Amino acid sequence: MSPRSTAGVQLKLVFLSGQVTRCLSQATWNWQLIEEHYPTAIWVLDFWHAAQHLSQAAEAIFGTAPGAEKTAWFERWKTTLLDEPNGVAGVTRRLLYYRNQARLSAEARASIATQLNYFRQHASRMQYADYGAAGLPIGSGVTEAGCKELIKARFSRSGMRWRRETGDHILELRAIRLSEQWGSFWHKVMRYAA
Repeated sequence: MSPRSTAGVQLKLVFLSGQVTRCLSQATWNWQLIEEHYPTAIWVLDFWHAAQHLSQAAEAIFGTAPGAEKTAWFERWKTTLLDEPNGVAGVTRRLLYYRNQARLSAEARASIATQLNYFRQHASRMQYADYGAAGLPIGSGVTEAGCKELIKARFSRSGMRWRRETGDHILELRAIRLSEQWGSFWHKVMRYAA
């Protein structure tokens, strides 16, 4: 695994049997930026970002107040999205049904239409059952936490000032230390220094 950070964008690259998998948030420019470097990779939209949009659809349908019906609806379609092959197709059909309901306000239907467009636009990147069967990651949280621990915890301390030429070296050493390779690193350094 190789985490990268480009202008605040967390990217998780997983190399499985020679295949690269990208797991990103929904920001369009993320996809465009990375596509030029890894044109044959499998695209995975972060599942939790998709679930947030499903939650917004549930709020448009059932209102913002907590309720058992809203929770049950959300959990059912979140599970469908996650576990069923092409579950996103079922989600989009359900959203289409609600978008066409006259009993909902125009504002609610517009909100549902926004979420419907989101799921349609990213459907090819939401094949979570297939990704799970292939052992691919569906979330970027681990990478985001790794970036926070590896980079931000060191470079954002009070009073810290870094330049690229010195910061890169510190980051390399920190990565070695946090990956528990410190001993073998120094063993190799001492072997070549002798």
